[in-house]
Amino acid sequence: MCVGEIGEYAENLIGIEAQKLVGRAGITRSEIEDLRQDLRLHLWRRLPMFDLRRAKYETFVDRIVRHRAATIVEFRKAARRSHLRCQCSLNEGITAQDGETIERASMVDEDAGRRRLGAANRSSQEADLALDVAAFVSSLPADLRDLCLRLRSHSPTEVAIELGIPRGSLYRTLRELRRRLEEAGLEKYL
Repeated sequence: MCVGEIGEYAENLIGIEAQKLVGRAGITRSEIEDLRQDLRLHLWRRLPMFDLRRAKYETFVDRIVRHRAATIVEFRKAARRSHLRCQCSLNEGITAQDGETIERASMVDEDAGRRRLGAANRSSQEADLALDVAAFVSSLPADLRDLCLRLRSHSPTEVAIELGIPRGSLYRTLRELRRRLEEAGLEKYL
């Protein structure tokens, strides 16, 4: 195999797995190329971990690609991102308590939406909490501080892979961080 080439077996498997994902967790046909690229990149990043003494190349590729496909579905089904979460239009009419029909959009709290998107000023309580959490994180040892910063933009699975540690070890560390947060009186952050 040449540098930059993952092989015909891997390309075929990636194509098959991408096709299988269509229809699961709201994944559509229009996403197939993106899924293929995601699976390809995930495999490419893990190729340095391949050890011929532990498994054949095909076995390694099969496990990496299939696990990533399962992770994609799991990620898409997560409660906060689920495609099933809201399948309605804000223009849809609903019946108010007084029996009058109103648009769903009129029931949306604009300030809450703006806060969620970061467009509104935070309440003083939220700002105090953010300062407390920042102080807590800065008081942590360098390795835990780095972990917290990574978790701001990556999932625990992605962080475990980046750091080259088992997810179980990462989750044990996260439990310890949660305990420390509780001891610091920052349960609201959890």
